[in-house]
Amino acid sequence: MSKNDNRREPDSRDILGHAVEVVRHIVSAGSAVVGNALDAGRELVEQQGDGAERLAVYERIGEFIAKQYGLQPKLGYQTAIHLTGLGDDAVAQVPPPPQAVIAVVKKSLLMIRLEYLAKGHEYSRVLSFWYLRGDKPTRQTVSEGLTWDTLPGDVRAQWQRDREPVAFRLYSEEN
Repeated sequence: MSKNDNRREPDSRDILGHAVEVVRHIVSAGSAVVGNALDAGRELVEQQGDGAERLAVYERIGEFIAKQYGLQPKLGYQTAIHLTGLGDDAVAQVPPPPQAVIAVVKKSLLMIRLEYLAKGHEYSRVLSFWYLRGDKPTRQTVSEGLTWDTLPGDVRAQWQRDREPVAFRLYSEEN
């Protein structure tokens, strides 16, 4: 440095502060990329037949996972998609959650079951989650009312044919 140059050499605090800002920017950009990929996945699901219902199922499973495991909602949604799959192209569009998250969830999540029920002209979707709370198996259900038009086409067809509840196992320990 020359005598007339008023600039000073950066000290370690300046470098650390700059590094923290760079990391914040990278994390923020990464979050935006994940968010964009999730939005793209949602659009693909919605474009498929019965997409709104599939999306609602993914979202309810994601909400359960996020709440149960203390995750951010988007991470719960990512985990839901990658654990259940549901055969959608959206799975390929959504980045996988960290393996550590999947490992923790798989350690205690036993099963996810989806049922469509009918009583007269009232229909509902019931998601049942079996998981370990400590060492004890626990079941939690989430039920939502639906209209005939919002039921997936294959569920309506099976209901008309069999007149019985329609159930799917979306996840089990063996997955």
